Amino acid sequence: SRALRDFVVDDLSNWYVRRNRRRFWKGGQGSDKASAYATLHEALVTVAQLIAPFAPFVSEEIWSNLAVGLDPQAPESVHLSEWPQADPALIDEKLLADMAVLQRVVELGRSARAESGVKTRQPMPELLVRVRNQAEQAGLQRLEAELLEELNVKKVTYLDVAADFIDYTVRPNLPLVGKRVGRHIPELRKWLDQADGREIARTVREGQDTTVTLAGEEFVFEPEAFLLDARSPEGYAAAEGGGYLAALDTRLTPELLAEGRARDVVRLVQNARKNAGLEVSDRIALVLAAEGELADAVSQFRDVIAGEVLATSFSDSGDGSYSEEQEVDGFPLRIAITRAS
Repeated sequence: SRALRDFVVDDLSNWYVRRNRRRFWKGGQGSDKASAYATLHEALVTVAQLIAPFAPFVSEEIWSNLAVGLDPQAPESVHLSEWPQADPALIDEKLLADMAVLQRVVELGRSARAESGVKTRQPMPELLVRVRNQAEQAGLQRLEAELLEELNVKKVTYLDVAADFIDYTVRPNLPLVGKRVGRHIPELRKWLDQADGREIARTVREGQDTTVTLAGEEFVFEPEAFLLDARSPEGYAAAEGGGYLAALDTRLTPELLAEGRARDVVRLVQNARKNAGLEVSDRIALVLAAEGELADAVSQFRDVIAGEVLATSFSDSGDGSYSEEQEVDGFPLRIAITRAS
């Protein structure tokens, strides 16, 4: 059940569905769109079969909607269907490994962005990445387009796998070493304050022990004996863990700020669509009345905004069947929308 939970919540919903929204909602009926839906359909139907023994009613609802409703040959109940059989020939180990690295770096990048205080929709100029080896770097470069979009950055720079980018404050892991060191704890703290934090971090990453002499007595500490607090260089927000590093350049240009405001406008229009009771796939006639720098951002990213919110027409004045007043970075914004015929 835990494996299914992690798959449905993390891999399927938070990753696959979110990453493929444009494929789901693009116009037409091309093979790419059909493939996206077919993959989601197979995953949901198979999950319904796997959860049936301990979630009988939810699985039956999913099955009746996605299997019985579409396939005349499907059993009338999920509980009458055959148990799914795995096909090892379909497993792509290289893709799984590359995707795991991507997701780990994205997780660290999000932590770095949270530390920086820069909002998620604000594009940032550069991401510095360090992974554990050259093979992982090659795999991440293969998926770089996804990395750029997930972390909303313009450029990725790869650091050497042995490069030290951030400094560290090292603390003893007291629950682990307290009884072992005992009265020498103050001396251990003093030794760590004077030690090279980057060197200790490197030995921790490589899984090596650290030997320390305290009051003439020698102690050998395993990597887990130390807690590392990273300190990002000026102008960067960084996060590190498990041998991976993600550092975001937090210096924002006027062009990047304008793009961030445009993305905020997209979010507000999408919320207005929901408030107006529109379906996700409905096309709209859009009016955006803005002032100052926000008006400049809307004008500059007009086509991007229209594409994201499914606007077939776009004006800076006029009325709609639904309207609301909003604000972006202190600039007023009036949104008016009408369902397009």
